[in-house]
Formats: sequence, C-alpha cells, structure tokens
Amino acid sequence: MAVDIDEPALLRALGEAITGRREELGLSQRALGVEAGVERNMLRGVEDGSRRARSSPWHVSPKH
Repeated sequence: MAVDIDEPALLRALGEAITGRREELGLSQRALGVEAGVERNMLRGVEDGSRRARSSPWHVSPKH
C-alpha cells in the first residue's frame, strides 16, 4: 500500500524543527554546522526546506 507524502511540506517541517531547536540552544547556523560537521550553506538549505538532510552512519550526537 503506497502512502502519498507531501515531501516539500515534510522538508519545511523538518527545517522548522531544526531551526527552533538551534535557536533554543542559542546556536548560530555556523556554530551548529561546526558541531554537526556540515557546511553552514547546507544547514541553511535544510532549515529553509530547499535541501534534504542526509543521514550518515558516522553521525555524532551533539554535546548539547
């Protein structure tokens, strides 16, 4: 059974969640990028919903 997913809406919701948590922690995009090991431009794209987040088996959990 196929499920229709509104991918743009899902990406926007993910970006909003990441932005909200980043702001709660008082981190800039640059600081979060350093902690997460991603470029600030990549993070900006994920936060605004224009880029997909990529998972990695080598992901390290943030210290916060």
